Amino acid sequence: IIGADYTRETLEALGSKMPGLPLLQFNLAQCPLPDAAVDAAVLLNVLEHIEHDDLAVSQLYRILKPGGIMVAEVPAGPDLFDGYDAHLMHHRRYDMAGLEKLVRNAGFDIVTRSHLGFLIYPAFWATKKLNRLRGEAATRAKVKQQITGSNKASGLLGPLMHIEDTLRRHIYLPFGIRALITCRKPYRQVG
Repeated sequence: IIGADYTRETLEALGSKMPGLPLLQFNLAQCPLPDAAVDAAVLLNVLEHIEHDDLAVSQLYRILKPGGIMVAEVPAGPDLFDGYDAHLMHHRRYDMAGLEKLVRNAGFDIVTRSHLGFLIYPAFWATKKLNRLRGEAATRAKVKQQITGSNKASGLLGPLMHIEDTLRRHIYLPFGIRALITCRKPYRQVG
């Protein structure tokens, strides 16, 4: 297991919490790891920060061993992109069709796909629309407060996410605040 990030601050924070974990700093679109060196890659809140996400996904395909798995979670809803996203240095929010196309173009097979935050989406949608009305300065202040403050989640959030997890095992959740996709590099390349 290794940890990787583009920012030194993130790696330093992780290193202080997990001192035995090897950490690497690099730009995923220019990944220095060798071909077919990794069994699995988990990307949580990564691809939206990379301007050329197609290059990053191609690098992931390259470094994964045949049969290797990639799990990616990204913000969903391109129409919900707002000042909050810009302040967090997001280049985009994704729709599932675009995310599927991105990973398939790199050569991956899709194993599973769904959304997270399906049950809280209406409140999230309203908040994103309000952010646009508030203006950029107010949104920036809100982002700073949420990042630096004690951002306590609602007591209802845990049970809702449990219900959603149960639903996701049986049905495809067609929208949500996050898109989640699991892909596999084929064991043998065709052609």
